[in-house]
Amino acid sequence: MAETGTVVRTGFVDRVEHMDELRSLMADVTAGRGGRAIVVDGASGMGKSALLRAFEAEADASRGADVRRVVSARCQPSIGSGLHYGAIVDLLLQLAQDQEVKQPGVFRRLLSFTGQGAVRSAPEVLSAIVPGLGALFNLGKEVAEASLTSGSMPFDSLLPFQQGAATQIVDALLDLVRQGPPTVVLIDDIQYGDPSSLLVLDRLLRRLPGEPLGVVLSHTTDGAYAEGPGSAVEDLLHDWAKDGLLRRRVLKGLPQDAVAELVRSRHPDAPPALSEQLSRLTAGHAVFVTLCLEEWRPDDGLVVELPRSLSRVVEDRLRPLTELDRELLMIGATQGETFLSRTVAEVKGVPHDEVMERLRLIAAQHRLILRTEPPGWARLDASDCYRFEHSALWGVVYDQQTPQQLRSRHARIAAALTSGPLDGAGAGRVPLDSTPQDGTSLDGTSLDGVPLDGVPLDGVPLDGVPLDGVPLERRLEIARHLRSGGTESLLASAEVHYGLARDAAMEGLSFAEAERHCEEVIKAVRDLPEHEESRDRRLVQAVELLLSLTEVRWRGQHQPAGGPDIDVLAAEAEAAARRCRIPELAIRTTLLRGKTLLATQGLVPSLDKLRAAVELAEEHGDPVPLFVARVEYGRQVSKRRLADGLAQLREAERMYASDPRLGGTGDPVLQHARNLGEMQLGITLFDSGHLSEALTRLSRCVQRLRDEPLKAELPIALNYLAQVYTGLGAYGEAEGVLREALDFEADRGGDSGWHAYNQALLAHLLVEQPARRDAEQPAQHDAERSAQHDAERSARRDQALELITDAWAETERTWLANLVPIVRNLYAEILLRATDGPGELLDQADRLAVATCVETRRSGMIRSEIAAHSLRSRILLRQGDTAAAQDQARQAVRILDEVGDMPALRTEEVLYHSAVVRAAGDAREEAHALLERARREVARKADLITGDVRRDRFLTQIPLNNAIREGEGIGH
Repeated sequence: MAETGTVVRTGFVDRVEHMDELRSLMADVTAGRGGRAIVVDGASGMGKSALLRAFEAEADASRGADVRRVVSARCQPSIGSGLHYGAIVDLLLQLAQDQEVKQPGVFRRLLSFTGQGAVRSAPEVLSAIVPGLGALFNLGKEVAEASLTSGSMPFDSLLPFQQGAATQIVDALLDLVRQGPPTVVLIDDIQYGDPSSLLVLDRLLRRLPGEPLGVVLSHTTDGAYAEGPGSAVEDLLHDWAKDGLLRRRVLKGLPQDAVAELVRSRHPDAPPALSEQLSRLTAGHAVFVTLCLEEWRPDDGLVVELPRSLSRVVEDRLRPLTELDRELLMIGATQGETFLSRTVAEVKGVPHDEVMERLRLIAAQHRLILRTEPPGWARLDASDCYRFEHSALWGVVYDQQTPQQLRSRHARIAAALTSGPLDGAGAGRVPLDSTPQDGTSLDGTSLDGVPLDGVPLDGVPLDGVPLDGVPLERRLEIARHLRSGGTESLLASAEVHYGLARDAAMEGLSFAEAERHCEEVIKAVRDLPEHEESRDRRLVQAVELLLSLTEVRWRGQHQPAGGPDIDVLAAEAEAAARRCRIPELAIRTTLLRGKTLLATQGLVPSLDKLRAAVELAEEHGDPVPLFVARVEYGRQVSKRRLADGLAQLREAERMYASDPRLGGTGDPVLQHARNLGEMQLGITLFDSGHLSEALTRLSRCVQRLRDEPLKAELPIALNYLAQVYTGLGAYGEAEGVLREALDFEADRGGDSGWHAYNQALLAHLLVEQPARRDAEQPAQHDAERSAQHDAERSARRDQALELITDAWAETERTWLANLVPIVRNLYAEILLRATDGPGELLDQADRLAVATCVETRRSGMIRSEIAAHSLRSRILLRQGDTAAAQDQARQAVRILDEVGDMPALRTEEVLYHSAVVRAAGDAREEAHALLERARREVARKADLITGDVRRDRFLTQIPLNNAIREGEGIGH
């Protein structure tokens, strides 16, 4: 009946319907009928935790040798979302312990992690249990460190590391399950689940069918807890239920027969009508039933005092206490549902021995608090630990304080928690300072020379040793109280949360947790007085980190995806950097603003800001920021003007080769910029018609990236190389590198925009390449060979449709602004090629092309706008609307003539298809003029290709070039 943290004073009242469902789940898992999941919803105090404990006890009692097992974990309420993989570590350790019995020594070292050790060492524990995860963590840490050091994310390269980690953890968990008996996992208080655990759980639920594993979650629905990611979890549960991954069951009030059973167990001599009276008055709410029974005396008869609110019950219980005892409980409630006597004593300023004795008497003489084991992070503290009898009771005591009382006490608790025997050797003051040990910030510069030692929190100084050795859970506790500590705590709160954000991203690849810490930093810094000298610098650091962490899922104006308003934040950081008068910060934030403008307002305003970043860097004279800014500007301006992009990228290449401050260092930020610049230069040369030079450069770049430990940019480079191979008619080579890219990202795991683009390119390749020819086939088998080619084309078409459908779904999930219209156009192109006449596929292709036309007019992605108009002209012609088709063809050529050659667009293809549409409308002269232009473009590119074999293949093995040479569809 009672929630977690409550002693059940009566026997469990059987929730028949819900227990039967849990037993059914266990029976299905045990009988090998496949796994499934259930979530038990209910308001606080309805008995969800008691239900799970009773089910676990029943399963353990009836368990035969290796027949089945139940393992359980609880999401921690006191630290909310900051704990990385908290519940998952608990589950893995229990499953590993079972294996230890069968294989002694295998997991013994792991099982030595307890309490604070297991929590603080979650990545180490996970790496030891999960094969290959340590390497992934180390690799992701290097990428994350490079990203955070530069204030710039390696594009679309971090999120897959966390998703890949989740996939590997699920693989290991299921492997441990399969090695033992059929298993049911119980996770209590899922509303407190940390994002990393929830990501693993999401992957696990999708793998349950066919596995000997069931999952049961409990979820509190009434918002009884002020802390924690409750709304996000509710949304996730809704999505899981909608997708059929779990079933939701609501735990309502106790039925009348259950209330009657409680009455008999607690008061055997009570009047029979008492249970009916209780059911009517309490609606079966488990906590209210229990409280009323505790207050009821035999001489009350049928009179049941139902409190109008839980507050009345608590107030009645507090009334007999002395003023000091009531204050001690309020201080304890401020620390949390579970609190420490030493913390209460320090906040109140009275001897600890006196506080321990008073709390002991309160626990013995009143029904408010109970002795309990301290949390792992506090086990070395010389302190008693108590919890409130029920979380709802705790909430009432907490809410009885005034806002300023709460702020003051939270601040003092944060200060108290910074002192303690961190290594068991004695106490020492700990400053709320997350500065690295070398005294530098993430960008290697001084943190403004503003130490946090001695920052007062309501008159309590913070000084002593660094926080670096403090267990994660303790740091999270400190941060939680600082968030509520008022104005006095703002600066310290910003610093502690910034340190937590760095650690979450770099140590545990826990990017969602890192984002939440960043948001707390920004919130605290914004509330600092404007005259605070470090305010602007701290704001810039937090915004850079937050936007780096979220860049992989920026969706601009497409649709809300949760998280911050990226352009507002970037503009705020840019203004703060100007006030700081630090050139490096001004350059970086201007560059960052250019990126957010690209996502939110389109290419043109983005280019203005990126160009401004280059100009600022030129004025500053430091080659490092200038090189990074020039590469980014060159990459983006290529989308608008190929010649300008080539000029910028060639200059960046010259800088890197000639300046030892760039090419002579192992700086991962410069290496990342170099990689992006090199591959962009290669693909820009290809788009400009220099196919051989592009092939040489990109082949060299890909080979170098294959040999690098991170390989972060490899999927992009392979994409570009595949485009060049396809443009040269080397279809086998193109397919090979695309499959290499797809395999690489599949091993890494998780959604990726470039994975989607590579899959879309492979789909397009399957329908574009000509049928394989068999020169050795006898001539008399021409009909058989033709049928074989038809079957081959049909199979490739079906495979392409499957690939492009998946690619578009992944593109919609990731929504990288520069890739969305390209993949959408590829989707429309494949649908067009997959059908011979009007129908749903053709209609769908038209809808996709129209969507691209609309989007690109806002985003400024002219290359995709031209391609979309060209696609629409072909679709409309196939649908029989020749006039509309000609209008679209004219628009495509008009824009192309205005802007010239464009990236990811073959000029000759646009010209040729426009010629075919004009010919269909009897505009023969225009059609032939366009055809001749297309032929000249093919000839120009052929002249730039080195090697007779490669040039001949370009002219004869590419279907488009053959069609242009033959004038197919245009006539004479």
